Amino acid sequence: PTATSTSPKGQDAIANGLTPGTYRLRLTTLSGFQVPRIFEVPVSANLEAQVLYDYEPETTPLQAWRLAKFGTTANAGNAADNADPDKDGLENLVEFAFGLNPNIGSADLMPAWVKSGHHYILSFTQPAAAGGITYTAEHSSSLSSDGWTAMPDTGTAPRHHFSISAEEAGRRFLRVRVTAP
Repeated sequence: PTATSTSPKGQDAIANGLTPGTYRLRLTTLSGFQVPRIFEVPVSANLEAQVLYDYEPETTPLQAWRLAKFGTTANAGNAADNADPDKDGLENLVEFAFGLNPNIGSADLMPAWVKSGHHYILSFTQPAAAGGITYTAEHSSSLSSDGWTAMPDTGTAPRHHFSISAEEAGRRFLRVRVTAP
């Protein structure tokens, strides 16, 4: 026997004519909502078995991180991508991208550029929970907003590796930017 319902909240689905036993109830995924689990439903003779389930909207890895760290999925207030509630100079999006705690100063845990031989190198592993993040390393001879040039990432996911020659004359500024979709 099968029963169907298309409403994510408050809709009943009734299956009649079931013999006593345990049945598996599989809920279908609705676009934009979490994949529901499978329920084991015991059915006794001539009795109804009620199972309530509310579909919850899917959360992105960044929203799940916000919920764990701030109790909300909203990109607002202390949980906003550009907020810095611990005042360590790192915005929340950067803290998420590098697996840091946005409520405890942790700037000293950021990966750092190092000079190795004739190159400056930045190498780090993307935290598994930091899905959807793009890392871009850039260099410039000045700090003007339009003078930055992206460097290739020669790492293999989840490892990122950026390198640039240290041999060029003059000043060299290096940075890494993180972006979320």
